[in-house]
Amino acid sequence: MKRHIPLSGAENFRDLGGYRSADGAVAWRRVFRAARLTNLTPEDAATLSALPLRTIIDLRTPAESLRNGPGLLAGQARVISHSLITPGMSLRPSLDYAAWMEHAQKPIAAVFSVMAGPDDPFPLVFHCSAGKDRTGIIAALLLSLLGVSSDDIIADYALTRQYFTPTRSPDAERLHKWHGRMKRIFPDISQRVASRLLDADPETMRALLVALDARYGSATGYLDAIGINEAKRAVVRGRLLAA
Repeated sequence: MKRHIPLSGAENFRDLGGYRSADGAVAWRRVFRAARLTNLTPEDAATLSALPLRTIIDLRTPAESLRNGPGLLAGQARVISHSLITPGMSLRPSLDYAAWMEHAQKPIAAVFSVMAGPDDPFPLVFHCSAGKDRTGIIAALLLSLLGVSSDDIIADYALTRQYFTPTRSPDAERLHKWHGRMKRIFPDISQRVASRLLDADPETMRALLVALDARYGSATGYLDAIGINEAKRAVVRGRLLAA
């Protein structure tokens, strides 16, 4: 089964299936991560209709979602928005995911509550703009909940280097475009910092997992602290793990 699903109008669309855990493996074609889905073509929508997706979780801010739109999949699946940038949050261009997760506890809990809700929301895709930072945080927590190893979580994060063009091939034109997008959230960000933030350095994810272990004992300890208890985690595992 192929992890990456190539699309003309969206990048970094990847299946989280196949990773091994102590209880089996993550099921294929049940949960996906992606960059923004705004510019999907009709052919892309036809490709994805074969999954078929039931739920789209949009991690972007309301302003981002309004500016760029939901894309063609909005007619095929339920769209739920839970911005990981919250009102009043102190924003600064940083890859300190551990600090970000402290500020975004409420929306992160809301995302996992959808996954553990009474109605099975899978197959499901969660996405932000680049499919790296906000999406990477949710992917790391989800894979940890499912018992996937830290090495595989870090490797999955780093795959953005292969499947997101501004990270894989950061030419001047692409950097200028993404710098402009980042300035809408971080008005004072320089192009040099924007370029650094586009990278998916494995050490960034490693630092998050180390911080979670130090503060909460594990990523699941963090989930427990924000209200995603063992009963909810068991529901998610039951929906996403295959023997």
